[in-house]
Amino acid sequence: MRSISFVLFIFLFLLPLVTAEIAIDDTATLSNYGDKIVVAGQIMENTTLRAYFSIRLHCADTIPISTKIIDLESSVPSSFSQLISIPEGQAGFCTIETALTDEAGNLIDQQSSKQFLVTSELLGSFEQTKENYQLGEKVDIKGIITKYNQVGVDGTAVLKFVKNEEVISRDTVPVKLGVLAFSKDLSLLPPGSYRIEIEAKDNEGNQAVFKNLREFILEGDLLITSTLEKQIYKPGETLVLSGNVRSKAGTLLKDISVIFLIDDSEVKTEKLVTSNDFLKFVFPLSATIRSGSHAYMLKVKDVTGNLGLGGSNFTVQAVPTVLHLSVNSSSFLPRESIYFSSTLLDQAKDFMVETVNVFLLSPQGSVSSQKLSQTNKTDSFSIPEGSLPGTWKLRLEGFGLHDEVFVTIKELRMLDIKLEGIDLFVKNNGNVPFKDTLQVNSENKANGKKVSLGIGDSTKVNLASLFDPGNYTLTTPLTGQVFPNVVIPKAQGILDDVSDLTGNVIGSLGSGSSLYLLLGFLVLVLLLIFVLKPHKHKQVIREDVIVRQNARRKHLHEETYIPPSQEKPKYGIADEKDIEDFRRRMRKMFDEEEQNRRRSSYSGNTSYGNSNSGSAPSSLSTNEPQGNVFDMFK
Repeated sequence: MRSISFVLFIFLFLLPLVTAEIAIDDTATLSNYGDKIVVAGQIMENTTLRAYFSIRLHCADTIPISTKIIDLESSVPSSFSQLISIPEGQAGFCTIETALTDEAGNLIDQQSSKQFLVTSELLGSFEQTKENYQLGEKVDIKGIITKYNQVGVDGTAVLKFVKNEEVISRDTVPVKLGVLAFSKDLSLLPPGSYRIEIEAKDNEGNQAVFKNLREFILEGDLLITSTLEKQIYKPGETLVLSGNVRSKAGTLLKDISVIFLIDDSEVKTEKLVTSNDFLKFVFPLSATIRSGSHAYMLKVKDVTGNLGLGGSNFTVQAVPTVLHLSVNSSSFLPRESIYFSSTLLDQAKDFMVETVNVFLLSPQGSVSSQKLSQTNKTDSFSIPEGSLPGTWKLRLEGFGLHDEVFVTIKELRMLDIKLEGIDLFVKNNGNVPFKDTLQVNSENKANGKKVSLGIGDSTKVNLASLFDPGNYTLTTPLTGQVFPNVVIPKAQGILDDVSDLTGNVIGSLGSGSSLYLLLGFLVLVLLLIFVLKPHKHKQVIREDVIVRQNARRKHLHEETYIPPSQEKPKYGIADEKDIEDFRRRMRKMFDEEEQNRRRSSYSGNTSYGNSNSGSAPSSLSTNEPQGNVFDMFK
């Protein structure tokens, strides 16, 4: 309480005076609303007088405080004392003014105090808070709010929690005797950076705003530590995860819910009493889980709003479970390609790109050929040349799996014919033996030769044995080949003449000549044999001639063979009895000739053979000649 005293001094002048002086304590030059000031003093005058003593507060405005009657007696001091309160709204530099008037209102005397400052501001002192808090913690705010005279106020305080210039929370608390004490639960507040503002106001109108009083970080994140037993799993294995949860601010958490997710799908939930507990998840993986990388996540939260996310990846191996083979067709020829596709699926029915074995198995189960192929794409497999007809098997193997498809290899009759000079080189490139007539036709003549070839075998056909000398364009109907400008030269020597004659006779027979031409040809052959019969003094020459005759005879039979007609042959005017008699006489003639030849020392080792086929019998049969023109009567 501030004290103001008036000291009245009486001066003796011609006129009586009343004098007063107002003094203010020098230590109290700053006041708040509601501050109490004591105005006290003495007034003494030299005459008896009733007067009015007025006190006013002069700031921006002049406010009357009080007016009282004072009865003064001559030369007797009169004491006064009054407690005044600084009213609300009068801020700034102020003075206290006193006035002494008579009953008529005439001013006897007035005095003013020294200036002092009046303010509405309050003073505050607050305890320091932490810099980091976790959701769920409490922040304690304690402080003292006073006037400038250090007197604690009674009033209220509004506490604001401001985040990014936005008031997130507002609380009003009482202030008693200047003491402010408040505890704030930080649960469920948005995490981030905060500052605390306090607006204080006492009951007398003084107030203060304490901005940026305290700043702190409110954490809402939880830190998660997790570990897997291993990083690579097979489908159906058990995943084991362990870990713990802690607050970022280091405070103890309670009632924590931990959700375990794999690939964003919730699989399991666990409760922790406090953050001091360890978590553990044991989860069996599906037997059909997809292979590759998978993400697991731990979603952690508590009742106060803290939230944490953590996790990592693990890998599931691909296990092949299905191997499938499909082909574009079911029947093929040798040297064709089997187009196939292979499909390899893992445990989740996803495609796998791997390398597998492909086998082509014969009907007997042996491996004909094999190759490596990549799955999930189209590939081809070439059927080897000469593969025998029948039911084969295409088999796919890999990773302990297999699949197979039955395929049919069809019969292939195919000859490879090449012309070199006047020789046709014939090879059986089919997959079945070739036993048939090879047709070789010119522009105006159809001809042929019986050919017997195993798979892969070859032979040679001399065109001079089929055609007369001349220039021809030849065709092979079986292969569709055309050989233009084939020149067959004229044969030299007597035996060549016989060969030409033989070709002409056979050609005539092929065109429907009568039996008489054949009989004439045979008589000519017999005459030549007797004419060319070897003599002892020409042993070497005669032996060579006999060998050439035998070779020519067999060649003549092969080259002049014409396939038997489906109809019963017609023999002209000769009947069956005539033909049989002719056969018997011809056999006897040739048997006698053969016996004479064998008795000759120059031709003991000569035999008939097939020069084209590569097989030759050791000798002619004594019952019936083989490989000669008499075969046509069988």
